[in-house]
Amino acid sequence: MLAATFLAGVAGQAFSQTPPSLTLHIGAQPISTTLAELSRISHHDILFSETALEGRMAPALNGRYTFDEALQHLTQGSGLRVSRDAGGTVVIRPDTDPAAKKLSKPPARSAPVREEAMVVFGTGQSRQVQTLSRSEIRKAAPGTSPLAVLSELPGVNFQSSDPLGAYEWAQQITIRGFFTDQIGYTLDGIPL
Repeated sequence: MLAATFLAGVAGQAFSQTPPSLTLHIGAQPISTTLAELSRISHHDILFSETALEGRMAPALNGRYTFDEALQHLTQGSGLRVSRDAGGTVVIRPDTDPAAKKLSKPPARSAPVREEAMVVFGTGQSRQVQTLSRSEIRKAAPGTSPLAVLSELPGVNFQSSDPLGAYEWAQQITIRGFFTDQIGYTLDGIPL
């Protein structure tokens, strides 16, 4: 029953097609401040150069937006380009397209150019965390125990008497040397 409950929670998260919407009430302010607030609320990592965004203002965000809609609203007509790196981190940099430069020129500098600082806003973790991506979960055969899928992670060893790991009474999982009775489980943040 525990495995079925866990599988239902994992399947619901892994195969959800609709991105969650965020209720945002952020006033017009410098775009770097708005991006920091958006990162905190949405739990997405955002990477940008503070120097490149200096002097740029963000419009107010009031209402319900998906993360991508909020980014599009913030950067529309600003001369900034939004992309994602291989790890899913959002990277914001000035657009190199000459037409975009005409739309939004960076402020003229009267002071000497200072060293450029890279600012990364994200949720962070207080301990080492490893996750499985949706594509890794989809690779598992239908009916496979979620615990068997976790054995793909480093330090996780799952053993079962059947190939799919569905027989709960004949399975054992160890994580970094801790046995089943030494491991705490949570489902959607609730300890089991």
